[in-house]
Amino acid sequence: MNKFLLLPALLCISYFAWPVKSGRVTSSFAEFRPDHLHDGVDMISSSYDVFPVEDGELLYMWNKDLFPFDDYTGSGNYKFISHSAFISQYLHLDDSSNSAKKAVTSEPIGKYANTGRSFGNHIHFCIIQPKDWSSINPFTMAQPIEDKRQPVISDIAFDIDGKIMIVKDKTTVRLTKDRPLLIKAFDEINKGDRHGLYALKVYHNSKIILDIKFDKIVSKDGQLLLSGRKFENIFNSSFYLVSGIKWNNGENSFSVRALDYSGNETVKDFTLIANKEF
Repeated sequence: MNKFLLLPALLCISYFAWPVKSGRVTSSFAEFRPDHLHDGVDMISSSYDVFPVEDGELLYMWNKDLFPFDDYTGSGNYKFISHSAFISQYLHLDDSSNSAKKAVTSEPIGKYANTGRSFGNHIHFCIIQPKDWSSINPFTMAQPIEDKRQPVISDIAFDIDGKIMIVKDKTTVRLTKDRPLLIKAFDEINKGDRHGLYALKVYHNSKIILDIKFDKIVSKDGQLLLSGRKFENIFNSSFYLVSGIKWNNGENSFSVRALDYSGNETVKDFTLIANKEF
């Protein structure tokens, strides 16, 4: 299935190239981090060269080579490049005094490295929509990356006083209140990957209770929101959080639908038997 039949056209531009040649995605947009959403896409390649995704002009940069007495920020060395309809950001670049004003897709703007708050050489790449300074999922705008693997829905769980309890289909659960459900799911572009999803839907007794797309992070009243939700209302540990469930005493049917950026979908149906004690 063609992902561009599924993903919204957020900006009226042509789909651009990725910032590295023959690159591999190591982290996707809006993945779980211990205290925040991963705001961008991480990539690696064999050459380490980083290219602007579209012709543009250097808007802002910081580099240790130019400010040797300053400490690295969490972003390490970085560049912001202004384009016709968006701003692209490139984080964790190497030490370099290259400050060329013009950026063209045929010439590297630097090499990726391990500067700043980083745990290995990679480029962290972001797209910003200037009108509201929202962060756009690059997968919705970039050239497609081949992905024939379906997402994986691996575990269903509860958080009982800070302890994760995995449950199986047809499990009887004792409830002292209407507890949320936890879903462990991820996308595999390549075997062994653990990337975030593009969309997640959950149905309870045929009624939709969660419908979220990981397409855009917006800033509102000093908070970062995705599909109108704060970070703590999206994740519990590394599980997706499904709250607001009104449990029936007895059988409760669920259907979980996980979608990746290429339109691959996995559906997991299960039933939990609730023994309500409230």
